[in-house]
Amino acid sequence: MSHFARALAAVCLALAPVAAIAAGDPRVVELLFETRHLDLIDKGSGVTYRFEKKGSDERLVGKNLTDELRLNVSSVNGKGERDVVFHVFTGDQARDPQNWPDLTINPLFVWYLDRAVTNFRYLAGGDNRYLKRKFQMALRDSAKIQDIKYEFNGKTIDAQKV
Repeated sequence: MSHFARALAAVCLALAPVAAIAAGDPRVVELLFETRHLDLIDKGSGVTYRFEKKGSDERLVGKNLTDELRLNVSSVNGKGERDVVFHVFTGDQARDPQNWPDLTINPLFVWYLDRAVTNFRYLAGGDNRYLKRKFQMALRDSAKIQDIKYEFNGKTIDAQKV
Protein backbone atom coordinates (compact mmCIF):
# COMPACT_ATOMS: atom_id res chain seq x y z
CA MET A 1 0.00 0.00 0.00
CA SER A 2 1.45 3.40 -0.96
CA HIS A 3 2.08 6.14 1.60
CA PHE A 4 -0.73 8.18 0.05
CA ALA A 5 -3.19 5.27 0.22
CA ARG A 6 -2.27 4.60 3.89
CA ALA A 7 -2.70 8.28 4.74
CA LEU A 8 -6.04 8.39 2.90
CA ALA A 9 -7.23 5.27 4.75
CA ALA A 10 -6.20 6.80 8.09
CA VAL A 11 -8.07 10.02 7.32
CA CYS A 12 -11.16 8.06 6.25
CA LEU A 13 -11.11 6.02 9.49
CA ALA A 14 -10.61 9.14 11.58
CA LEU A 15 -13.51 10.89 9.87
CA ALA A 16 -15.89 7.92 9.99
CA PRO A 17 -17.51 8.98 13.30
CA VAL A 18 -17.89 12.55 11.99
CA ALA A 19 -19.54 11.23 8.82
CA ALA A 20 -21.95 9.19 10.91
CA ILE A 21 -22.97 12.28 12.88
CA ALA A 22 -23.35 14.44 9.74
CA ALA A 23 -25.15 11.86 7.62
CA GLY A 24 -26.16 12.97 4.17
CA ASP A 25 -29.44 13.05 2.37
CA PRO A 26 -30.29 9.65 0.87
CA ARG A 27 -32.17 11.43 -1.93
CA VAL A 28 -28.93 12.81 -3.46
CA VAL A 29 -28.21 9.75 -5.65
CA GLU A 30 -31.86 9.67 -6.72
CA LEU A 31 -31.81 13.39 -7.53
CA LEU A 32 -28.61 13.20 -9.57
CA PHE A 33 -28.88 9.82 -11.29
CA GLU A 34 -32.56 8.80 -11.33
CA THR A 35 -34.59 12.01 -11.80
CA ARG A 36 -35.98 13.04 -15.20
CA HIS A 37 -33.82 16.13 -15.79
CA LEU A 38 -34.30 16.45 -19.53
CA ASP A 39 -38.09 16.75 -19.74
CA LEU A 40 -37.96 20.53 -20.35
CA ILE A 41 -35.44 20.30 -23.21
CA ASP A 42 -37.16 19.78 -26.55
CA LYS A 43 -35.77 18.34 -29.78
CA GLY A 44 -33.36 20.82 -31.33
CA SER A 45 -32.76 22.62 -28.01
CA GLY A 46 -29.86 22.41 -25.65
CA VAL A 47 -28.08 23.65 -22.57
CA THR A 48 -24.58 25.11 -22.24
CA TYR A 49 -22.60 24.73 -19.02
CA ARG A 50 -19.50 26.61 -17.95
CA PHE A 51 -16.68 24.30 -16.86
CA GLU A 52 -13.88 25.58 -14.65
CA LYS A 53 -10.95 23.55 -13.30
CA LYS A 54 -8.50 25.11 -10.86
CA GLY A 55 -5.67 23.16 -9.32
CA SER A 56 -3.17 23.92 -6.63
CA ASP A 57 -0.24 22.20 -8.40
CA GLU A 58 -0.07 22.33 -12.18
CA ARG A 59 2.55 19.53 -12.21
CA LEU A 60 0.05 17.15 -10.60
CA VAL A 61 -3.31 18.19 -12.02
CA GLY A 62 -2.47 20.07 -15.22
CA LYS A 63 -3.19 23.63 -16.23
CA ASN A 64 -6.24 25.52 -15.08
CA LEU A 65 -9.04 25.39 -17.63
CA THR A 66 -12.26 27.28 -18.32
CA ASP A 67 -14.44 26.05 -21.18
CA GLU A 68 -17.94 24.94 -22.16
CA LEU A 69 -19.92 21.72 -22.05
CA ARG A 70 -22.96 21.59 -24.35
CA LEU A 71 -25.87 19.20 -24.24
CA ASN A 72 -28.10 19.12 -27.36
CA VAL A 73 -31.27 17.04 -27.76
CA SER A 74 -31.48 15.51 -31.23
CA SER A 75 -34.71 13.54 -30.79
CA VAL A 76 -37.44 12.67 -28.28
CA ASN A 77 -39.25 9.32 -28.34
CA GLY A 78 -42.80 8.48 -27.19
CA LYS A 79 -41.63 7.73 -23.62
CA GLY A 80 -40.02 11.16 -23.33
CA GLU A 81 -36.50 9.78 -23.56
CA ARG A 82 -34.02 12.01 -25.34
CA ASP A 83 -31.17 11.25 -27.70
CA VAL A 84 -28.47 13.61 -26.51
CA VAL A 85 -25.28 14.81 -28.15
CA PHE A 86 -22.86 15.87 -25.42
CA HIS A 87 -20.04 18.21 -26.48
CA VAL A 88 -17.12 18.31 -24.05
CA PHE A 89 -15.06 21.49 -24.43
CA THR A 90 -14.41 23.68 -27.46
CA GLY A 91 -11.50 24.57 -29.73
CA ASP A 92 -8.21 22.75 -29.11
CA GLN A 93 -9.62 21.17 -25.92
CA ALA A 94 -12.67 19.69 -27.70
CA ARG A 95 -13.32 15.97 -27.40
CA ASP A 96 -15.34 13.97 -29.90
CA PRO A 97 -19.07 14.48 -29.24
CA GLN A 98 -20.67 11.73 -27.18
CA ASN A 99 -24.03 10.34 -28.32
CA TRP A 100 -26.22 9.20 -25.43
CA PRO A 101 -29.49 7.54 -26.56
CA ASP A 102 -32.72 7.15 -24.60
CA LEU A 103 -31.84 9.43 -21.68
CA THR A 104 -34.03 11.00 -19.04
CA ILE A 105 -31.18 12.00 -16.69
CA ASN A 106 -28.61 14.68 -17.39
CA PRO A 107 -25.42 13.02 -18.69
CA LEU A 108 -23.40 15.87 -17.22
CA PHE A 109 -23.67 14.20 -13.79
CA VAL A 110 -22.41 10.86 -15.12
CA TRP A 111 -19.59 12.60 -17.02
CA TYR A 112 -18.59 14.58 -13.91
CA LEU A 113 -18.57 11.49 -11.68
CA ASP A 114 -16.45 9.60 -14.23
CA ARG A 115 -14.04 12.55 -14.50
CA ALA A 116 -13.70 12.83 -10.71
CA VAL A 117 -12.99 9.09 -10.40
CA THR A 118 -10.46 9.20 -13.25
CA ASN A 119 -8.65 12.18 -11.72
CA PHE A 120 -8.56 10.56 -8.28
CA ARG A 121 -7.30 7.31 -9.79
CA TYR A 122 -4.58 9.19 -11.67
CA LEU A 123 -3.35 10.81 -8.45
CA ALA A 124 -3.80 7.94 -5.98
CA GLY A 125 -4.24 4.74 -7.99
CA GLY A 126 -6.97 2.17 -7.49
CA ASP A 127 -9.60 0.25 -9.39
CA ASN A 128 -11.99 2.39 -11.44
CA ARG A 129 -15.16 0.42 -10.54
CA TYR A 130 -14.27 0.34 -6.84
CA LEU A 131 -13.58 4.09 -6.76
CA LYS A 132 -16.78 4.92 -8.67
CA ARG A 133 -18.81 2.90 -6.16
CA LYS A 134 -17.06 4.65 -3.24
CA PHE A 135 -17.75 8.08 -4.77
CA GLN A 136 -21.43 7.14 -5.23
CA MET A 137 -21.59 5.94 -1.63
CA ALA A 138 -20.01 9.19 -0.42
CA LEU A 139 -22.65 11.16 -2.34
CA ARG A 140 -25.38 9.03 -0.81
CA ASP A 141 -23.97 9.08 2.71
CA SER A 142 -22.65 12.61 3.18
CA ALA A 143 -23.94 15.00 0.49
CA LYS A 144 -26.77 17.41 1.32
CA ILE A 145 -29.58 18.89 -0.78
CA GLN A 146 -30.30 22.59 -0.33
CA ASP A 147 -33.35 24.37 -1.75
CA ILE A 148 -32.29 27.56 -3.55
CA LYS A 149 -33.60 30.21 -5.94
CA TYR A 150 -31.90 30.40 -9.35
CA GLU A 151 -32.08 32.81 -12.30
CA PHE A 152 -32.94 30.98 -15.52
CA ASN A 153 -34.08 32.63 -18.77
CA GLY A 154 -34.74 35.88 -16.91
CA LYS A 155 -36.95 34.21 -14.29
CA THR A 156 -36.30 33.18 -10.70
CA ILE A 157 -37.05 29.48 -10.29
CA ASP A 158 -36.93 27.00 -7.41
CA ALA A 159 -33.89 24.75 -7.67
CA GLN A 160 -31.79 22.41 -5.59
CA LYS A 161 -28.09 22.51 -4.83
CA VAL A 162 -26.10 19.39 -3.90
